[in-house]
Amino acid sequence: MTCLGCIGSKTKSKIHRMKRLKSLLFLFLVLATSVCLAKEYHVSVKGSNSNESSVANPFKTINHAAQLAMPGDVITVHAGTYREWINPARGGESDTKRIVYQAATGENVEIMGSESDANTTTIWANFQKSDPGKALIEISTRRTCFYPGKPGVNFITIRGFNISQAATQWAAPTAEQIGMISTHWNKGWIIESQYWFPHCAKQRNL
Repeated sequence: MTCLGCIGSKTKSKIHRMKRLKSLLFLFLVLATSVCLAKEYHVSVKGSNSNESSVANPFKTINHAAQLAMPGDVITVHAGTYREWINPARGGESDTKRIVYQAATGENVEIMGSESDANTTTIWANFQKSDPGKALIEISTRRTCFYPGKPGVNFITIRGFNISQAATQWAAPTAEQIGMISTHWNKGWIIESQYWFPHCAKQRNL
């Protein structure tokens, strides 16, 4: 066995360089593996939840992608109207390893808490002199559009959607206030470039 103290300084320097190179190589492999494992899911109203979620073969619903996404993944939603409650199964791990929900660049994506199919929804209402059969009737059937049903769903980014017509309920200031998008007390959420369309209000860019 060779004693480290008995070998020359050049040999010692070479050994230290080799150890440093091995450490850098290991770090690179860890980072490369993390990047390679990140996935982008595509969603389109023309898709199917049995698809592979690629651009050519996207999922149909955002919530389906939300059940599969892992920390570091991106869910890109393409143009259309999505009438659903998005209940993410999990969140990211840190501020640099989030799960991102985003509208595709330059595309108009609507997430709505209402239904418009008169064949499946029955209500009793007084429309006064108006004839509901001659107009589009939107009925809010969901209290929220994006809300995790459990705590621990942290570090989520939501970007670029048009959100409207959820039947949000009043809550005391000290209670959880569930809106069209709500965090369920989770941390590290970023909600940006959203457009909200509340009833009887004009478009407002947050």
